[in-house]
Amino acid sequence: MCDNGTTLNVTKSLIQMCNLTLHNDTCTNGTDVDVDVDHHYGSRAPPPAMDVRLSLVLYSVIFLLAVVGNILVIVTLAQNKRMRTVTNIFLLSLSVSDLIFALFCMPITIVGAILQNFIFGEGFCRILPYIQVVAVFVSVWTMVSLSMERYFAICRPLTSRGWQTKAHAYKLIGAVWLTGFILFIPTVVFTKLTPLSKPHTYKCRDEWPDPRAYKAYTTCLFSILMVIPLLVMVVAYSLIIVELWRGMQNEHSPTDKNNSRGKSNGDSSSSKNRTHSHPRSTSSNVAKRRVVKMLIVIVLLFFVCWMPSWCLNMWYFYDSESALTSVSALDAAVVKLLTYISSCVNPITYCFMNKKFRQGFLEAFGCCGKTTEAAGVGTYSAVGSTRLRSTVRNFPNVNLRHAAKSTPVHL
Repeated sequence: MCDNGTTLNVTKSLIQMCNLTLHNDTCTNGTDVDVDVDHHYGSRAPPPAMDVRLSLVLYSVIFLLAVVGNILVIVTLAQNKRMRTVTNIFLLSLSVSDLIFALFCMPITIVGAILQNFIFGEGFCRILPYIQVVAVFVSVWTMVSLSMERYFAICRPLTSRGWQTKAHAYKLIGAVWLTGFILFIPTVVFTKLTPLSKPHTYKCRDEWPDPRAYKAYTTCLFSILMVIPLLVMVVAYSLIIVELWRGMQNEHSPTDKNNSRGKSNGDSSSSKNRTHSHPRSTSSNVAKRRVVKMLIVIVLLFFVCWMPSWCLNMWYFYDSESALTSVSALDAAVVKLLTYISSCVNPITYCFMNKKFRQGFLEAFGCCGKTTEAAGVGTYSAVGSTRLRSTVRNFPNVNLRHAAKSTPVHL
């Protein structure tokens, strides 16, 4: 058992490591909040804290999952041309931002937590928090762009068909990245390396000339990164769900009964057209629902991981005394851990909710590549032969050999 003094030191170290300020708690040594533990707790035992060794193990596992998972997504989309759809282009940008966040932030945090000192110099002190906040901005606004893309594709397909292209997606992603780099220039300007009382120890912190300006800037960031994107995505996906629900109702509408009556009365041509178009629309709606379901899960996971951190940040900025008194080191450690989990959950979501990504991950590993390819050829061949037989039945004058040559087989 540790004595009370040792526990106080561990708690102070963890509170400093898991401080509630946004820009420097993730990409620096995490010593921004100078907490006087004795002042807050006196002779009382401090709140429970997460064990340092446990936290390091968790950070290491999350780091490996984030790096390996996002690299797999990038490699899968890069080497599989069939998966380079408009939606997947946005998911590629999301993986790049998550990978940057993991590579540039997690190792710095782990090293800073161990040494309790920022050893990377003035340049990295300015650049690392900047990279972090840009990566978060790109992640959230890529998801906003993706929600709008799905909204127009499902709810306004005719008006959006002309501009919903891969080139447009690349331009939109480029605009998001450029906006992030410009918007957060103040982070580079006002972040400085500050010496501590202990010799040769430093911390990386924001130093604004006017605290009110810093508070206003942080409040604007909260609106730009959390409030506005959440409102936009809630509205977009709500409208998408309503539209898909209407499609489901139309599939089971009374017109199906009229189709069966028409077929019994001998209206063969119209009934055949309906029976051919109905399965296509049904499968299309099922595919749309699967994609939308996966995207909604991604959005929910992002806000579950980031909203607690932002709420604690805003609480600290507007009432620091109450925040530091009420939030324990364990609370802060869990909240901080959640922000890192956000960088590794997306590849796991793709793997569980998208069959094509699962196959792509296996091919990226070099497993079952030939088997998958062969299975794909067999599947497309079977589909092609079925279509040919259906064509011959419906149009007996069609030359089977000519039809076979003209029917495309997509591999």
